[in-house]
Amino acid sequence: MFWPTLLLTFAVALAAMPQASADFTIAAPGRYVIVRAPDAPPAERRAVTELGDYLHQMTGATFDIIDDDPGKGAAIVVGNCALSRAALGEALLKELGEEELLIRTQGAHLFLVGGSPRGTL
Repeated sequence: MFWPTLLLTFAVALAAMPQASADFTIAAPGRYVIVRAPDAPPAERRAVTELGDYLHQMTGATFDIIDDDPGKGAAIVVGNCALSRAALGEALLKELGEEELLIRTQGAHLFLVGGSPRGTL
């Protein structure tokens, strides 16, 4: 029950984003990538898997989960990993409280990053 509610909240939040983000597409039929930290905790790993499963059910797209930079392709970047630190800055990520979540688009990437230990979840 938690994940459908979270995804609905996520969809509403994306709909309310400023017009500058209107060109960002989460998914259409095809293959996409979700990036996570190689050392992500088990709960975050499960959350990434469930996110991919639910997005697949909603869009028909396939979401591959990888532990590193996807290169030039689009990605959903989850958690505090090398890619999120490089793109958003380590200082910003360190400021996040343990229950805070940052949702930001940058180029072809959607970042879902939270404070430790539960913010990303």
